Amino acid sequence: TATAHYGPTHLRTLLARQSLGWSLVGRGEPAAGLAELEPVGEQLRALFGKASFHYGSNLFNRALAYESLGDPRRAIELFREAASAYADSTASATSQVGWAFLNVADILAAQSDHEGARAAYAEVESAWRTSIPEDAPIRVVLYASIARNELALGDLAAAPRNADRSLGLARK
Repeated sequence: TATAHYGPTHLRTLLARQSLGWSLVGRGEPAAGLAELEPVGEQLRALFGKASFHYGSNLFNRALAYESLGDPRRAIELFREAASAYADSTASATSQVGWAFLNVADILAAQSDHEGARAAYAEVESAWRTSIPEDAPIRVVLYASIARNELALGDLAAAPRNADRSLGLARK
């Protein structure tokens, strides 16, 4: 194991444990995933500080776990903290900022906080403006989500525009 080979606080060990935690969350075991992710997150924060890509990834994965556990408030808090860690890191993590805000927006929209979701979707678009190509498949999902949210807000001028953007990309 990584622990036996490198020791418990080596970056490779921490990243291996982080992968294990993420895998457990993905397998539908969010509580077990958090049991790995939370102590690893504290060690990554101690090693690299709050403004690091590795710490941001840990926060992102923990947010997914809390979302799976039915705690959207905690998930949103951690996704926002992850976006901040990515934005402040020395790594080129602009696309990751967008991914974190996409999750925030989707949670807020599901909770009928459509104004909050609108602001979060705007953060996604801002982050992805230079980091995700305009014709990337994920933008089909983004524009469809924005259109749904705009319909919920009653913005009948903006909703069709984003629905058309989504459909146009999907056809490509």
